[in-house]
Amino acid sequence: MRKLDYPTRVQPDPAPKSLRSADAIDVVLDAAVLGVSAVYPSQRAGIWRFLRDWCAELASRPGVSLHLISSGRAPWNELAVEHVCRKDQFLRQLPHLWRPRPGYPIWRRLQSLGSRLAFRLPGKVPRTAVAGMLQALQPGLGKIARPIPGAIYHSPYHALPDTRGKSLWRTRSITVHDAIPLLHPEWFDDITPYLRALDSITARDTVFVDSESTKRDLVHWKGLDPRRILVAYPGISGHFRVVDRSTCRAALERLGVPDVRFLLAVGTLEPRKNLPALLEAFARVAVLPGNEDLHLVLVGARGWRNEVLDATFARIGAVRARVLRPGFVADEDLPLLYGACEAFVFASLYEGFGLPIAEAMACGAPVLCVDNSSQREVAGDVAMLSPGPSAEELSRCLGSLLSDADRRADMRRRGPAQSARFTWKACIDVHLDAWAAWREDDR
Repeated sequence: MRKLDYPTRVQPDPAPKSLRSADAIDVVLDAAVLGVSAVYPSQRAGIWRFLRDWCAELASRPGVSLHLISSGRAPWNELAVEHVCRKDQFLRQLPHLWRPRPGYPIWRRLQSLGSRLAFRLPGKVPRTAVAGMLQALQPGLGKIARPIPGAIYHSPYHALPDTRGKSLWRTRSITVHDAIPLLHPEWFDDITPYLRALDSITARDTVFVDSESTKRDLVHWKGLDPRRILVAYPGISGHFRVVDRSTCRAALERLGVPDVRFLLAVGTLEPRKNLPALLEAFARVAVLPGNEDLHLVLVGARGWRNEVLDATFARIGAVRARVLRPGFVADEDLPLLYGACEAFVFASLYEGFGLPIAEAMACGAPVLCVDNSSQREVAGDVAMLSPGPSAEELSRCLGSLLSDADRRADMRRRGPAQSARFTWKACIDVHLDAWAAWREDDR
């Protein structure tokens, strides 16, 4: 089969051996999440942000060759990844090789052209259906890219591929970011993909998790072997840093936020974020003396099951006029909001890691979060921890924090050092050390 002319970014010279592994290493990464984000920009949060920084650090290591494939869990995923490989500036600069599933060359070229047109269609047009049809029609399309002898296969989200008993990879690993669907299936419309991912893990595979909390939950609720679960804390992107507050406040209007005193909450608007309780807590605090000008800014794309949130808006009365919803805010603009806010409030009912907590502290924002799941691991002794997620508990802590200027100043000073504990270098070191150990075990 003739080699197709797909855009690649590979290291031009042979790389030296990695300092964290015994020899050069090929990592085959399921990049389907990056493809989804190409089609739906509002999904560029959470795992998408994790994966981009994870890839950048891994690909920068000597001896590492990064190969991107798509899991193909949905027929259009692969064409979406191919699209983002061509168009996304980050991936165009990332040292990697794009490895599509094998198929007929003429069909691949037709699909490539068709996908470029499909993903430019207006938002109301079912672009995923068009791309899926383009891919599904190709005869002889392989189920997965051809394996690389001795390579490591890693999935950051989707199920590991079914190899039908054959050992196609030197070893396989998967990142499980949280155990939320196991503990609270009622928060989701469908947890089948998550369960499929857990069920794809075999005794020889290793699971990376974002926190000790998630490790405990997977051992307790799923019975996974704790020896095969490794904690690799995510890192914080370098653009999350302290910016002069006057600079931050000057940029508020551009972000759709007036220059007012405000509390900040960041995250997709969905049940786990506990936003109804936060709204009620804000309504209680907003009427206290000295808080007449206080606002609440809710940043994030609208998610799912927001009936209770909408009802709470209607119930809090006139205070709702001081609740601002700018919607999705680009990653590079978040430090301006973190730097300008009076405090960052994270009322989540459960977190696999709680990335916004660390990001807010990196930007010098005082932080209030809930003492559950992994949030204490991230907050350390810097953030204020609410003993529970109820509106009463949150409002009590908020009132205390807003009335204590000295404590807020101390949080602004100490937050960046606490956040600096979480680095992508340390995260990738855990992966490379584990993969190197597995290769030694196989010899």
